[in-house]
Amino acid sequence: MEAYRSTGCAKLCTSSVRHVPQESIPWLYGCYDVHEKSRRKAFPQPNMRTARILGQPWFSAWNYRTLQALFKLIPHSLAKDNFAQFIVLNHLFSTWIFAGVFYLFWRIDDEQTVQRRWRLVQIIVAFIIAVVVTLLARAWAAWPAPSMNPPFQKLYPAYLWGSGVSNSFPSHATLTYFMVGVGLWPLNRPVSAVLTLFAVVAISLPRVYLGGHYPVDVIASLILVFATMGLIWLWRLPDSMRDWLGRRSRAGLREFLLFLWLFELGEEFGGFTRLLHACERLLIRT
Repeated sequence: MEAYRSTGCAKLCTSSVRHVPQESIPWLYGCYDVHEKSRRKAFPQPNMRTARILGQPWFSAWNYRTLQALFKLIPHSLAKDNFAQFIVLNHLFSTWIFAGVFYLFWRIDDEQTVQRRWRLVQIIVAFIIAVVVTLLARAWAAWPAPSMNPPFQKLYPAYLWGSGVSNSFPSHATLTYFMVGVGLWPLNRPVSAVLTLFAVVAISLPRVYLGGHYPVDVIASLILVFATMGLIWLWRLPDSMRDWLGRRSRAGLREFLLFLWLFELGEEFGGFTRLLHACERLLIRT
């Protein structure tokens, strides 16, 4: 998963204004105004080459105006940025909630166990299909995150520059956790509604606020979720899977796969992503 990655620039910002009276400059932009050498180290400069190669997001003007409106409603400050970063990086307060709810529905043992687990399996299958679609779509839709895109960088504090990814389309975090929320709709509509709202507020919004994604990245993910889930719900439960889903066993392939899914879901697929990157580097070296 391509999520917002902290660069530790906020800490550098704090250290660079240590000898400057706090009342003399705005705390948020203090290190942007003093100690030029420290500022250059703390704040990565605009990556113009990346922006030229990958281009600009769809509906750039609309994205710009939407971000302007958001930051007018919720202006940037060191406290707000640190809180948003806390939500993004602390999975226990965000992504693990989705993994926990998924497990609670899986472990219910009653006459509807097989059908319930089939709905949960549909979420996993839809997720795999959607991710494949996004990887293919990146051949035509590719642009750097706002914090790495010079025309958009001015909207963010300087210490957030360069903290995003080279291609932010789409928001895979939104795709993953909004899909879990939507996928639970046939099982429990109130829980589904709460989780989908939580996905937008706690998963999508902080990443947009910190410069990791554009609004169009999030909207594209939402559209893809509804499309894939709408199609996957038409898939009937195969008879060959009925016994496998309803079997009562303490250990086995099903439980192992469930454990891997829940762990990666809770950790925002960090382990899987690092494994892919390691394999990619190995292939490049050979």
